[in-house]
Amino acid sequence: MVAAEVCEALGLATEPRTVTAGRRPVMEIVGVPHELIRWTARRSDQIAACLEDLEHEYIPPSTTTAS
Repeated sequence: MVAAEVCEALGLATEPRTVTAGRRPVMEIVGVPHELIRWTARRSDQIAACLEDLEHEYIPPSTTTAS
């Protein structure tokens, strides 16, 4: 696993964290503040929302050509 090799090379450790009950836990680097983890999760949500907005605003080019 790449994450394990990187953590070993950098002297870091990982630990499982349950995000959704009944699902596999995610691995996180020990010592990363939960505020930072929450900030990055919110940022991902913001990016997804912007992408969705852009998809709704997209107007495909006309299929007819000028003669």
